[in-house]
Amino acid sequence: MPPTIQEIGFFCAGTRPSEVVRTAAIVSGMRNESVRLFTPKPELYDEFISEHCTVVTVEGDTPPEVLAWASSSESTLLVVDGSLPIVRPAADSGCPVLLIRPHGRWEKSEHLEAFDRAHSLIAPFPKVMEQVETPEWICEKTHYYGGLLRIERLFARPSKKESVLLKAIQEGRDKGGRYVTVALHQGDADGNIDDVLDSISTAEESTVEEWNWLILGGPESEGDTFEERPGKMTILGRVTAPHSFYRLSDVVVGTADELTVVEVALSGSRFLCVPQQTRYDEQQTRGEVLKLLDVATVLDRWPLPLEWEKWLSLVSRRPATMQVTLEEGGARRAIAHVRSLLQELRSA
Repeated sequence: MPPTIQEIGFFCAGTRPSEVVRTAAIVSGMRNESVRLFTPKPELYDEFISEHCTVVTVEGDTPPEVLAWASSSESTLLVVDGSLPIVRPAADSGCPVLLIRPHGRWEKSEHLEAFDRAHSLIAPFPKVMEQVETPEWICEKTHYYGGLLRIERLFARPSKKESVLLKAIQEGRDKGGRYVTVALHQGDADGNIDDVLDSISTAEESTVEEWNWLILGGPESEGDTFEERPGKMTILGRVTAPHSFYRLSDVVVGTADELTVVEVALSGSRFLCVPQQTRYDEQQTRGEVLKLLDVATVLDRWPLPLEWEKWLSLVSRRPATMQVTLEEGGARRAIAHVRSLLQELRSA
């Protein structure tokens, strides 16, 4: 008689929105299973967690709490996002590991060993976005699910304040106005958000063609109060439905953060992408893939004040083809894959 499946573990070592959204998309769908979520910031998952999930606060890439659980009789499968070092000791303890592998530069001693030791791999992007240097054995082991988002996020409703502004934008577009949304979040712009805003302010004053600037995030990213600035710039702060603003924009400017890329693709907008420095060059690699697919204009730095007009004019004329970076039902298919692994373990 096969052993009873006790608990599924999820270890999300990162705290960036894209990492939280990826994990939450799968965890929130596991409503018929017992789940234990290990994370450094449980509060980031408050809106996703229900009674089926136990949350444990941990720190570091190899928390002892995770390893203790992996070696216990309660463990059946550990889903890992954001930590390569945990894969080998967890697998050595006898707990199968499902590793979520985003884009990025690989260190052979770390990445390839983790990919090899993992029971299965998930890529939160479609196979068309695979890196050209990926060995065939990794591709064969990887299950591709482009766009790991909960369905609620896909159809997030704007707040009342957002709805008022979205209506004003639509009215402005109907009168021939042109809009550019710049997605800036804390941790983006290589820590130089103020410099980027200064560059935009100078560009806003000097551009020949009239553009209306919407700054999503920026210094007010923790709040939801819109800040009207002189000229045609509005800082939106944090919004519930960013893709609604992207959809009404002639151009979206942002980093190559996974969540930004996915939401721009959902909106069907044209994208001016500025990858930022990250630990394993995840954004730089994703930017290279977007450039290779020719679905976005990718720069190696933020435009200087007098360069904005040139790039916005160029990008606004290119075809809107970012949708090729998405696949239908990514989260649903990822959940089905996790459940298929559980069935495989039951039958082992």
